[in-house]
Amino acid sequence: MMTENERLQRDLATARQTIRELHEATKDARQARRELEAFVQTLRIELADDVERYVAEGLAHYSEAIKEAIDLATKAVYRRFDKIAGLLLGEDRKHRAAGRASLAEYAAAIAELDEHPS
Repeated sequence: MMTENERLQRDLATARQTIRELHEATKDARQARRELEAFVQTLRIELADDVERYVAEGLAHYSEAIKEAIDLATKAVYRRFDKIAGLLLGEDRKHRAAGRASLAEYAAAIAELDEHPS
């Protein structure tokens, strides 16, 4: 049978072993925390890089779409001005085919009337 002193010695040894295990577990937990913090920081950096890249790509796409829209609108304006110029100069085929005079011809006729009043 075990004496009181032997039992206390055994309990003390068990307590010391438990404390050593707890210290090891604490050390492991701290290491795991450091690793997790490093991983989170890496994710933040990668996320920031991804966001920056996606924003740059989106802005480039948006810029290109705006340029295309401006080019199309500019071409449409030029076509419209060319049509108006054609009407003014008597180069419009539809009006010519219909036998209508151009605005330039109307203006010349009015000027001629002003020069030779009846």
